[in-house]
Amino acid sequence: MRRYMVMAGLVLQMIGQSAIASPQLNASITHQPKDRVVNIYGPGGPDTALRRAAEAFSLKKGISVNVVAGPESRWTEQAQKNADLIFGSSEQSMSAFIENYPFTNNKDAEPVYLRRAT
Repeated sequence: MRRYMVMAGLVLQMIGQSAIASPQLNASITHQPKDRVVNIYGPGGPDTALRRAAEAFSLKKGISVNVVAGPESRWTEQAQKNADLIFGSSEQSMSAFIENYPFTNNKDAEPVYLRRAT
């Protein structure tokens, strides 16, 4: 009996974590990225290099670039409205973004750094 209770607890924990990990898309939000500002969203980590590249691009082209990084729950609603680019920290996270955000697709995803399989 105790084994079933532990198993049920683990299943509930997994369900709770998956609800946190994948955003709830808001159907009332219309994706309208054409605002003369480049809006980039993604997880923390790779954002340091992207911020530097965004600053250089802005100086050279005179186009504003906003990089918003961190937990997906922090930026998902805004990204649904105006994301021009979504970056992932791994192929796995990018695959999840492609599944979750209807304005992204596999054809447009471009891996920058491929890791060797182990």
